[in-house]
Amino acid sequence: MITESKIKGYFLILLAVAVCAVNVAAQDASGRRNEPLPDSIKEKMLQMKIEDEKEDFKELVARSEEVVKLTEEIEVSFKEHKKLTTDDKDKLSKVEDLLEKIRKELRADKDKEKVKAPKSILLAIQALRKDTVTLLDEIKKTSRHSISVVAIQSTNTVLKIVQFLRFGKD
Repeated sequence: MITESKIKGYFLILLAVAVCAVNVAAQDASGRRNEPLPDSIKEKMLQMKIEDEKEDFKELVARSEEVVKLTEEIEVSFKEHKKLTTDDKDKLSKVEDLLEKIRKELRADKDKEKVKAPKSILLAIQALRKDTVTLLDEIKKTSRHSISVVAIQSTNTVLKIVQFLRFGKD
């Protein structure tokens, strides 16, 4: 015979199963709850994303400024020594690394466009300096919300010139 205590026990078991079923239904496949986040948390997440984007853009501009500074130093050194020194080649390597990071931040694909190799090292260094200034100007013109095709093209051109100066090929 079913007693009142057995009924209460079955009821508690049934209630526990129901609560578990509701919790399972409230979760998606990744184990997280499907409930929407509170507005305060959404706002905080958005603020954090905006701050990250601003910081990324500042880093992009700083990298571009460093590229201009290094190419200026290379140009001055070349005028003094009439050749690329070991220090200049190290700076060219650093410029190449920075340009790769800039291209990645600009979300540029591999460059398939052919750029004519400069006729001499002097012309290459002059073009390098001019094109890095153009690159910096283009990056400063853009916002963190946009992608500049001209900035990507400038990055690709400068990268080809650096590779020419480092390896003697385009």
